[in-house]
Amino acid sequence: MNKKLASICLFAALLASALVGCGGASSATPQQSGTASTAATEPSALPAATSEPSMVPEPEAEKAYQAAMHAYEAVMDETCDTVYNGYNFEVEHRYVSSGVIELSTMKRSELLEYLGYTFEDLSGDGIPELLIGTIPRDNAEEAEVQLLLSGYTCKNGEPVCFLEGWSRNVYEWLGNERFFNYASGGWAYSGFGPFHLSKDGTELQCEEWYFSDMKDENDSEVAYFHNSTGEVDKTAAEELDIDSDAYWALSKKYGDARKTLALTPFADYPYTGFIAQPLDCKVRVDYFDDVSYQNYYDDASEYMDKETTYDTKVLFCSEEGVADFKLLSLSFKDVDENGNATFDITTVFNIPSLRAGIPLAVPMSFPGDIPSNGFSYTDKDGSTKAFSIGVSGLDSSLVVLPLG
Repeated sequence: MNKKLASICLFAALLASALVGCGGASSATPQQSGTASTAATEPSALPAATSEPSMVPEPEAEKAYQAAMHAYEAVMDETCDTVYNGYNFEVEHRYVSSGVIELSTMKRSELLEYLGYTFEDLSGDGIPELLIGTIPRDNAEEAEVQLLLSGYTCKNGEPVCFLEGWSRNVYEWLGNERFFNYASGGWAYSGFGPFHLSKDGTELQCEEWYFSDMKDENDSEVAYFHNSTGEVDKTAAEELDIDSDAYWALSKKYGDARKTLALTPFADYPYTGFIAQPLDCKVRVDYFDDVSYQNYYDDASEYMDKETTYDTKVLFCSEEGVADFKLLSLSFKDVDENGNATFDITTVFNIPSLRAGIPLAVPMSFPGDIPSNGFSYTDKDGSTKAFSIGVSGLDSSLVVLPLG
């Protein structure tokens, strides 16, 4: 299993990262308490809301601003590769957060609208930070809150992560450089509190931290603790004389103060590195509903069997145009010792050309795990290329592979 993905299952790592994101907790010395508190410590007052930071830099900060935007291209491209192609467990990613990995099994068209990003100078140092998170859906069955999954600043031309969230390590935006974090490691282990971004934007610093733990090793009673250093350490915290209801009431006060950032969906990011299809294939294949440019297209419905009900519609497009375009029906025949499948191939329809920049919409179905559809064309050099079209078992995206 990928080391990064496995690590999110470990409670110790979970709570440690919950306190510091990717950037480390405050280095302040833990407060020591000789006696237990007899009442809950009230959360610090939340500052009044102000207008969100501007992403437009001052003229003197233009160079630093542009350097940061260039550095963030690596984060965005790696995240886009996971969103479009699914998470590759064989690759050690540098910038894909655990939360994005969890979401990468969603249908691509939905994920591209659900996951968003923004560039904001949160720390006020003239360098924009990059935040990646979810965009609450208006049509969701239950009201959704925004979850922040990645936070980066730029130092010395390199992205520096200060926040990483996932399902058991949730970050929400409080405004004014502040974030609320909730982490869970099981029924007896949880923690929450507000954090603020450091002046250089490289880490989240704890303001208040509340956590639950077993009262002692030989007791099944859950106790509740507080400190302002973010340490999950009973000896570096005061025990609170409260019950579970009072503990979660403290969490609710912060949760009620959450705000929603305006994020741009990844569907609008100009990503050109989608590699789920062979790079030498001159025809691009997408689900019709996944593509935003289908304002003008040819319709191949007239070529298809009128008695058949099709499950979806697929869009074929070639930027440079190809000749002798054929839609193929594949019937599995055999597989050789190297695992290469062979098929009996029937032409469904044939058109003289797939014109440059003009998509062709084709109703299709994808029964079973073995590809039953394909296409071929003649390249400008006169060579004929043929490909199968299948569906990924990971995220139902289309998979195009060479035939023969």
